[in-house]
Amino acid sequence: MSPTRGFFFSTDSGCEYYYDDYSGNCFISTPGFREALLNHPAPQDSPSLWRRFIDDRHRGYGAFYGPMRIATGDIEACKPSLRQLILCLTYRCNLRCRYCIYSKSYPFSDADYSGTLLRDTAFAAVRHYMTGVEALLRVNPRQKALISFYGGEPLLAFELLQQVVTLTGSYSAIPIEFSVSTNGLLLTPAIADYLVGHHFNIGVSLDGPREEHDRNRVFRNGRGSFEDAYSNLTALLSRHPTYRRIVLLITYDGNTNIPALRSFLRELPQARVKVLLCNAVARVPGSAAEVDVESELWPGLEQLYREVSRPEVWGEPLVRSLCLHQWFLTVIRPRFVSLGKPGMPYTSSCVPGDKVCVGPDGAFRICEKVPGLPAFGDVETGIDLNAIGQLISRYNRTIQLDCSACPVSRLCSQCFARLWTGKDFARPARTVCSDVVAITRGQFSRFYSVLERQPKLWSELLESADMSVPD
Repeated sequence: MSPTRGFFFSTDSGCEYYYDDYSGNCFISTPGFREALLNHPAPQDSPSLWRRFIDDRHRGYGAFYGPMRIATGDIEACKPSLRQLILCLTYRCNLRCRYCIYSKSYPFSDADYSGTLLRDTAFAAVRHYMTGVEALLRVNPRQKALISFYGGEPLLAFELLQQVVTLTGSYSAIPIEFSVSTNGLLLTPAIADYLVGHHFNIGVSLDGPREEHDRNRVFRNGRGSFEDAYSNLTALLSRHPTYRRIVLLITYDGNTNIPALRSFLRELPQARVKVLLCNAVARVPGSAAEVDVESELWPGLEQLYREVSRPEVWGEPLVRSLCLHQWFLTVIRPRFVSLGKPGMPYTSSCVPGDKVCVGPDGAFRICEKVPGLPAFGDVETGIDLNAIGQLISRYNRTIQLDCSACPVSRLCSQCFARLWTGKDFARPARTVCSDVVAITRGQFSRFYSVLERQPKLWSELLESADMSVPD
């Protein structure tokens, strides 16, 4: 048995809890519980009440102790789930956003990303993907297909998008969902009607009010794009006021004015903001990694945290996305997500092939966030399991020594995208790992502090949550 894996945390009231990473559960802690857990490294017979409490839960569902997890190298155990096909329709874009993954700001993106996906290449990718999903559907009735259109700006290749959607009509036995991420500049009424008519999840990038949006989302000449994006978004929402699949994509960084962003969203009619997705982006010198950041970067977050326990703010888009939903998923995710597949027992990284990203060159890559990562197949030959095995082995060799005793194995946010440097994977600095643990502990502490004051919040979030918890 390996030692306990988890952490203690306290709430504003002074109550202490223990998060157990083996089971994904939290337990109220007392001095007797703490002593029994920490002073006995493995289950054992004991008359102690707390010792029996711990051992009963270990025998019942594996809490508190577990086997040391070692990467098996068993590629068969890491067969891809094909949960998403991402088609990068074109690398062309009508904007030059300063944080774009295809900019020259990242070590792995110094190549010349240009070109548009050819129709035959896109069709071959879809056929490979749908054939694979069809096979999985025979053993998993819940299997479905998700085809996402990305760029560049995917609406610059709107005709190809339409052709792909038409092609999928020949796979009528497979449930298919579509999504598109767009800067909104080409969301004409005709395009909006088509996307809504085909039940697309439509992600529109808008970083908040004009002064926030125009800091980073600019045209080639440096002019801000807020006016164009905002007018098209509001036209879409006005034209389709009951459509529930519109996502506002907000990218924020250390310079974001959180109070201004909050005011902007509060002033929008609620019908205009169906869902809010916030992506924290911070640039790490010499690394392509995105990192989580704490509130010292944004003083406005502290005010948000102080107000979360008031039910009257729970409906605010920013409060729900940046606080409540984020904390809720952090706490509930371990109960629905396993500790990783045998070949990849650490971090939350996808197995290559869970997502298949295809660009103009026809190569299969792990996702849109790592354009320079080696391919694991292409539209000519399909998925190469040996190439997947080589990627996994390189990844495991880099991180495994530091991960075996991590108290947040189920919650770690590191992945292929965060650790790829352009040539190989880089072991995260110990400060990054300690920050991940500290941030996770802080999220538990804040959320449980709110739940102690407002127990009904848990039921409210549970009822509104999408329980298909992300990997």
